[in-house]
Amino acid sequence: MLSLRCDMQTRRVTLSREASASAQHMVIRTSSSTQQLPAQLTGGTPAYVAAEIMTNDPILDAMAFSRGRILVEAEGQQPIILPSWAEIARIVEDCRG
Repeated sequence: MLSLRCDMQTRRVTLSREASASAQHMVIRTSSSTQQLPAQLTGGTPAYVAAEIMTNDPILDAMAFSRGRILVEAEGQQPIILPSWAEIARIVEDCRG
């Protein structure tokens, strides 16, 4: 499971994924870009690893306009492959205000 959530007060998008163990980083790969982000375990059941992304970070545009699938990797976890859905662009644009 993967989620994208906007915090309007801080203008950050939180990318979180279910995880069985902590990870120091998450890597996002799109058709045009690759970026490593610092990540932290968020607690809860099931546990999630999350990374915060500023709304002006180019990786969000790369995710929103990827021509292919989007790969999200975290150390010690199976990669998650996402289709390039319009919902990603909506979340990013709504968060940018």
